[in-house]
Amino acid sequence: MQAYSVSYKEGTSSSASRNEDADDVFLPLPLIQSCYEINITQWSSRWVKGILRHRPRKRNKFTILAEGVNVRVGEEGLHCQAPGTRFTTTKMQQKALLGRLHVLSRILANPTVQRHPSAGQFLQICKYSDASKVTIGDVTKQIIEPKHPELVPIGYLKGDLPQSTLQHLRWLLQKDQLGQDVFLIGPPGPARRLLAMAFLQLTKREAEFVSLTRDTTEADLKQRREIKAGTSFYCDQSAVRAAVEGRVLVVEGVEKAERNVLPVLNNLLENREMQLEDGRLLIAANRYDKLLQEHSQEELDQMRLVRVDQNFRVIALGLPSPPYQGHPLDPPLRSRFQGRHVASLNFKVSFPLLVTIVL
Repeated sequence: MQAYSVSYKEGTSSSASRNEDADDVFLPLPLIQSCYEINITQWSSRWVKGILRHRPRKRNKFTILAEGVNVRVGEEGLHCQAPGTRFTTTKMQQKALLGRLHVLSRILANPTVQRHPSAGQFLQICKYSDASKVTIGDVTKQIIEPKHPELVPIGYLKGDLPQSTLQHLRWLLQKDQLGQDVFLIGPPGPARRLLAMAFLQLTKREAEFVSLTRDTTEADLKQRREIKAGTSFYCDQSAVRAAVEGRVLVVEGVEKAERNVLPVLNNLLENREMQLEDGRLLIAANRYDKLLQEHSQEELDQMRLVRVDQNFRVIALGLPSPPYQGHPLDPPLRSRFQGRHVASLNFKVSFPLLVTIVL
């Protein structure tokens, strides 16, 4: 990759005799002087404009910076020294402009993007002969045989998967190993759901699926009161069943739910705790195991404490809002997830998959 050079002059706004040409350097600009003249070469003018401009009220106040434009920052402001182009800022914007120039100089000094070790590698799914492990790239996960195989999705791993899908599956494996909940966000389409189901089939994980709408209530996630044989009782819903049995809760349509619905899962996502309507209390596995060392199982049952399985995970599926219609996630709830953008497959990649499914 060709390096990008930054030619700069150092000095002060009152001393013009020090403005002598300097050699091209590949180091960040030393922001200890009060005046800089920077020559930006071999770089996108549009990107440079986005770095230098201060988002003024009048958009025509700034001029697009082309290659070879000299930019000068001094006590009187920032000047663009090019034929027919010049702009000056106020003193209040000086600190922000110097910071932007400092960031720009660091990027230009080291333009090589640090890529992940798995980037550029050909990924493939490796399964061991005893079907106890699965490996994608440099991530390996131990497979546990499900208690209820009928809850494991099937039919989503057909043919050769594209490298983009394998990259997503590797990321999901990594987050599962770390015990983190994930949020798959992307444009409308089945790509996010198919990716989640393929991951569950690959790892043989039992799934609990819930589709959110604007009519979804708190009872649809926790417990619902039902009548059977003339007796009313509470019936556990998908979120509670997944937490107790150690399954993966797939929540689709996050952007459609009302704001007072999803915060019900906030404590379950953060602390693995939830107070149920029938008086039981779900607590994290490590806390339950510590209590079990001090109390017997019968005593914990009398206290109506229920252990949340350590394999419980949540995969949320949603659309970015905006630009699509819906409610954005609240910041406290959004911080509980590890996000991943899943783009739709193009025709060149999706057509062979469709042929494989049809045939």
